[in-house]
Amino acid sequence: MHNNILLTETEYEILQKIWKLNRKVTSKELLGIFNEEGKNWKIQTLNTFLSKLAEEGYLKIGLESRSYLYWPAIDEVLFAKKNAEKILSDMYGGSLERFLSALAGGRKMSQKQKNDLEDWVNGWN
Repeated sequence: MHNNILLTETEYEILQKIWKLNRKVTSKELLGIFNEEGKNWKIQTLNTFLSKLAEEGYLKIGLESRSYLYWPAIDEVLFAKKNAEKILSDMYGGSLERFLSALAGGRKMSQKQKNDLEDWVNGWN
């Protein structure tokens, strides 16, 4: 799998749609779904995105009855985990403390939030 786990908005949208369908799908079927949602894409545009997603290891491709089928090579949970790890590593030097500080935006935590966080961390043991 490619090291850049982060995707463009469109690539992620395509991947989400395929996860939601939860089966192998043709580009023609995907095109119909996206165009029904108002995308008005051309098949070449979609095929470019699908090829890139497959090339980077996010999708698998198979041939059946002269049609290419696409399905996820990575599930949603693993994708989210790898994405979070990449963001933590790239933007915060792997420091969970720096990440949480940025997430809090300088706001003070309530005692309940502190207790919830402590319980969550203690649950790792």
